[in-house]
Amino acid sequence: TSASQLLPSLLTNVIGIFEAYHHPSCLDVLATAAEVFAGGGAGQVTPESGQMQLKDAAASAALQEALGRVCFAAYTKLQSGAMASFPELLKSLFDMCHKYICFAPEIILQLPSLPTLIQISTQSIRLRERDPILTTIAFLSTLLAPGEKALQLPVWQQFRCQVDACIGQHGEELTRACLMAVADTCPSQLVSKLGGVIMSLLQSYPQPAQQWFGKVLMNPQFPGEELVLTEEDRQRVCAIAMSQPALP
Repeated sequence: TSASQLLPSLLTNVIGIFEAYHHPSCLDVLATAAEVFAGGGAGQVTPESGQMQLKDAAASAALQEALGRVCFAAYTKLQSGAMASFPELLKSLFDMCHKYICFAPEIILQLPSLPTLIQISTQSIRLRERDPILTTIAFLSTLLAPGEKALQLPVWQQFRCQVDACIGQHGEELTRACLMAVADTCPSQLVSKLGGVIMSLLQSYPQPAQQWFGKVLMNPQFPGEELVLTEEDRQRVCAIAMSQPALP
């Protein structure tokens, strides 16, 4: 369509603005572009590269380049100060990545810096602001448990191993961050949603997740020097973290 033909030039301009000014609204534009122009995981494997891409090759290339470049620019910006200094950037970053997982998984699941994105999520989840926590939870929940219908798509069958490798690398760190947030920083109205991330970890990766969970929760230094938990407190945190999230 004429709109999709304009997409590469539009995204080029958005990328340039974000790389220069790191404005979160640029990521909101990319989130909308992924939702509108991607195929919801209905991609195909190209014979030349053996990689999965959208049926519209131009849109696929534009969305793939955009994701890689803005993620790199976002990572660089986030390293320039305390993570808590960038709540709006984190909110938009994980909202964009959540849209990519939902509508263009063939792009984000091939992202070389996906492990870095998961690592950043372990810090974003520890913030006290509601909005970045919500979008981070949405991103993690879909990444960990995309649903039976999604898992039947060729893209998830092809690239689930990449996700598994990332979680294997950062699973304990993610578990610790979630439990620390439940025990200390997470706004009370989001605790059950955050518990859903822990449940997804336990259900999708039962054996290693149980080890991560026990190792973190039973550490005498958990959750930190400023907040000491009794055995009863630990059991309460465990019960909250293991509880099923409320329906939306």
